[in-house]
Amino acid sequence: MCIVKNPIKLDPATTTQTIDAAIRTQAQIVLEAPQWENVTLNGFLISGDDRALLMELTGKPKIRLNTLPNISVQAQLYAEQRFVFESRITATPKWGATQSIAIERPTSLRVLDRRRFARARLAPSSTVKLEWTHDGLARRYSATLLNISPDGLACRVEEPAAEAIDAGDIIVSRFNLPQSEQLFDLESSVLNKTPTGEGTYILGLQFVRSQRFVETLARLRLTLSGRTPITAGMESIA
Repeated sequence: MCIVKNPIKLDPATTTQTIDAAIRTQAQIVLEAPQWENVTLNGFLISGDDRALLMELTGKPKIRLNTLPNISVQAQLYAEQRFVFESRITATPKWGATQSIAIERPTSLRVLDRRRFARARLAPSSTVKLEWTHDGLARRYSATLLNISPDGLACRVEEPAAEAIDAGDIIVSRFNLPQSEQLFDLESSVLNKTPTGEGTYILGLQFVRSQRFVETLARLRLTLSGRTPITAGMESIA
């Protein structure tokens, strides 16, 4: 189980906003319980209401699902930050090949840390192709790729492009990593848009997690894990 030291507790309004954003971006969630002996249930959020959250399981759980209802769990939610909360499993619905778990929606989240992953810093020449729709028109832009992790990326765009992008927009991002010929093609949600004061903005994008992108995200994780070790070529962005 994860032990939280000196956590930051979010107020109810911020908790609601954070959970709603996590549902929109289908954020990753991990459930743990003492009786599972270091086994976790992994998945991503697919829906929720004011009483419950629904997660879709990934992988093959090593736990009998019919034993899960009413078990108390600790959940870790991986959004732009990493959050933890206590909950209770209420149901284990299944639709076709899709296995899901419903848990009680928390009234409060605690911030565990700023980021789950260290982000790889890239050469100044690295770019990411962005495609999105604004006012009914298809937009395309080549942005400077600043850093990337298995969760998302940060890029720099000029002010005219930034004006056509809003927080919450879904953007298709396409990029290659240095020394790799693999093309990564992912949907991303705009988490934040920060002006630099120099006529440019920094966009924080979080990759959309759905079954369509499971294979691509797995390839990205493997590619990044084979890059220069953190002490030599990466830094943890706080």
